[in-house]
Amino acid sequence: MLTQFTQLMRRVFGVIYPRKHLASTAYDELLAQLPSAWLQPPPDFDEQRYLAENQDVRGYIRQGRFASGFDHYMKHGRHEGRRRPIRHL
Repeated sequence: MLTQFTQLMRRVFGVIYPRKHLASTAYDELLAQLPSAWLQPPPDFDEQRYLAENQDVRGYIRQGRFASGFDHYMKHGRHEGRRRPIRHL
């Protein structure tokens, strides 16, 4: 699923940014610039458990730095090695 999302975002950014800019900009940098409202969690992402395991992220959300735990996970948490909690549907 992430691969499909990555491909879609590369196509979207291909329209938004000129080709020469895309070649020099890393995908993760572009992801970090996305509006938080665009980052919708998949149904199996356990937001409550992510926030319970990462107390600092709860503070960041209160401060308005991130819209949700998933927003933080996509922009920073996965690179920091934080666990992605799975909610069993």
